[in-house]
Amino acid sequence: MLSSMAYCEKSTTINIDLSKITLLILSRNRQHCLKETLQFYRSTNLNILVLDNSPEPLDLHYVPENCRYINLKLDFAQRCAKAVELIDTPYTIIGADDELYIPESLNVMQEFLDLNTNYVAAGGYAIATWQYGPLIAANWAYQKTYKYHNEEETSYERIRVHTGEGVNPLTSFFTCNLTRTSIAKSCLEVYSKAPVLATDAISVFTICGAGKSKYLDLVYWVRNWNQSPRSQAGWNRSSTLNEWWSDSANNVEQNIFEKVLESTYIGFSIDGKFKESWQLILDSDKVMRTHVRNRNSRLVTFGEYPNVKWLKYVLKKTFKSKSLPTTHETVLEEFRRLNIEFAPLSTTLACQLVSKLLPYKNWLK
Repeated sequence: MLSSMAYCEKSTTINIDLSKITLLILSRNRQHCLKETLQFYRSTNLNILVLDNSPEPLDLHYVPENCRYINLKLDFAQRCAKAVELIDTPYTIIGADDELYIPESLNVMQEFLDLNTNYVAAGGYAIATWQYGPLIAANWAYQKTYKYHNEEETSYERIRVHTGEGVNPLTSFFTCNLTRTSIAKSCLEVYSKAPVLATDAISVFTICGAGKSKYLDLVYWVRNWNQSPRSQAGWNRSSTLNEWWSDSANNVEQNIFEKVLESTYIGFSIDGKFKESWQLILDSDKVMRTHVRNRNSRLVTFGEYPNVKWLKYVLKKTFKSKSLPTTHETVLEEFRRLNIEFAPLSTTLACQLVSKLLPYKNWLK
């Protein structure tokens, strides 16, 4: 398996201008991922801002010149507030430390926003990858976003469309889209004041609510599906936003936070439908979280061990080869058939890199 340095050496310098974009990475205890993914962007002029809450700073050998790396003892909410102070580019995209965005696609997305000032965000399509024995397994993540656009005129209508009336949400994610920085900062400010884990809901509320969005026919995002999300101290996934909001024990915090949300909504909307919009978000959050609750977490975790995946690969290869997962080459070929554009070299390298990252390798509880 190639190292991130080998990826960097194999790639040629990407002659596109990404200087108007900041990639924000809020990291904690996953420097083994950071030192790999940062190298992918070394040959670009993308502005990278990493706010890392790990016990010790990352070795600067792994920090490229286009990255502003800050190790600081601040929790997630405080780092979001800090990011608002530091970002000064026209566009912002928020990413994880174990996933990658394709530079060529980011360039197309920023060109779209440059030309279409009535849109606040541009997205595209994602491919999810994971290691399965010797295979780079993959699938088309969030396929429901195919040909998606949201051009409704009011905040309420855009949120209504995106959440599918609160019962059939398109997808929970929104900060993965390239966003005008003024709107991204609004999202980060609400993150910084949220008393409960509600990042997905807040991103839809603030970004989708703030203006029109468009998903372009291109692949721009390589997700890591090696391991499912896990809880750790200070980041409890056991209670959903909808459950927290329904618990009368949280009334005081709810009232305070609701004022923050309403003030934010009034800042970008004149339709007077804050409560209706937020209720759609709460309803869709409940739908999005239901399938997670239905999974046996211990069984899922066991199945994600690399040795277990190798064993499953050998058994399927020997006795049931047709049940092997789809590879990234097959998924990319599907994109080609649908005339969905992507940069072949960058996308392939990104899939190879992301597929070998184990985000919870040294996870500190």
